[in-house]
Amino acid sequence: KKYDAKFIEKYTHGFDKFLPYLLGKEDGIEKTPEWAEKLTEIPAATIKELATTMIDNRTFIAGNWALQRAHHGEQVDWSIITLASMIGQIGLPGGGFGFSMHYAGGGDAASKKATVGGIPQGGGNKVNLNIPASRMSDLLLNPGKTVTFKGGKVTYPKIEVMLSAGSSPIGHQPDVNELIGAMRTLDTIITVDPWWTPTAKMSDIVFPATTTLERDDITQGMSYAQDRLFAMKKVVDARYESKDDYWIFAQLSKRFGKEKKFTRKRTSMQWIERFYKRSYAKKKMKIAFEDFWKEGVVKYEIPESSRDFVRHEAFRKDPVKNALKTESGKIQIFSEKFEAFGYDDFKGHPTWFEPAEWLGNKELVAKYPLHLVSPHPTYRVHSQLDNTWVQNVHKVQGREPIRISPNDANKFGVRDGEIVEVYNDRGSVLAGVVVTDTIRDG
Repeated sequence: KKYDAKFIEKYTHGFDKFLPYLLGKEDGIEKTPEWAEKLTEIPAATIKELATTMIDNRTFIAGNWALQRAHHGEQVDWSIITLASMIGQIGLPGGGFGFSMHYAGGGDAASKKATVGGIPQGGGNKVNLNIPASRMSDLLLNPGKTVTFKGGKVTYPKIEVMLSAGSSPIGHQPDVNELIGAMRTLDTIITVDPWWTPTAKMSDIVFPATTTLERDDITQGMSYAQDRLFAMKKVVDARYESKDDYWIFAQLSKRFGKEKKFTRKRTSMQWIERFYKRSYAKKKMKIAFEDFWKEGVVKYEIPESSRDFVRHEAFRKDPVKNALKTESGKIQIFSEKFEAFGYDDFKGHPTWFEPAEWLGNKELVAKYPLHLVSPHPTYRVHSQLDNTWVQNVHKVQGREPIRISPNDANKFGVRDGEIVEVYNDRGSVLAGVVVTDTIRDG
């Protein structure tokens, strides 16, 4: 009875449909702190204390990307939005919720000035098919199979050629061995990449691309502030036979009779200058391209109005005039659209679903007693710098470090600095042991 009923009534939709689930009237399970304690191992008293702290103080809930990147992860984000709505501080300074306050700087004040665009993808693509990113193997292995996606249906076509540019699918998919098997069904695999990645190794054709140090380019800085333009000047000449991506795709478009449509008869530097001409730096600040390129950077001023900006403040002041882009124009605690999908693992309101793999699965834990979590590496962003001396700082005998608690290390008979095999039903990898008290048992 501490939740903000007035906020719920004015700014949200469907709380009355969510509340019976919360109180256990739908499934007979009350979602109490004691219920949550059994799932999380966080004491019920601590949960109650946190709830009181949130209600009694201005509270901002900072979600992240990792919580959502798990089985039923979308329920976590939806629950955070619902909790913030119940607290009732959305649209107030220091209140509400966010999901990009960490890596992307979601709290940065925005310049509101034009930066740079990119080469248009071009019209005329007759293929109108989208699948979830994690369903690549499923697509390749099951031509003709129909699956549900966002409430609709998608029928997989027969895929014969894969072209991978600037990414390594083998490093992205949840079941690597399954993907390798799927890729072996293809007629041709083509990779455009500077690096000899696992995907490149499996390719029939590899176009070696230049790195950002071997070509000229242009970019903007700061995901949210967007207050800088950078001239990305070539540092060294292209090594060996590597070519710019633009050159590679221009040559491919030529083979398909589409070169003029793709290049517009422009060189890469002409494209860079064209991007710059669209920017605030050129249009309003009147900085010539030659001067920008010589200086290497332009920084925009941040207006005071941006520094005072509060997300959802306009919505809070007038939820009709400043309606959200949702079904109801309000915060959707319940969605008729989602409910209509009829999915077993996705309802019309936030729901707790048991994940397929977690320490609460007693049958699975009897076979595999350890739960693997994979945060970002301490000394890298994704795989960047993996091929440099920086990795000597934290790798163990050249292997990726795997952290384990002292109790577990003793239990499984492993020592700090050893190489171990980490395995489950899907496959196995080798990793270097780091015994540390910064990770919990299990």
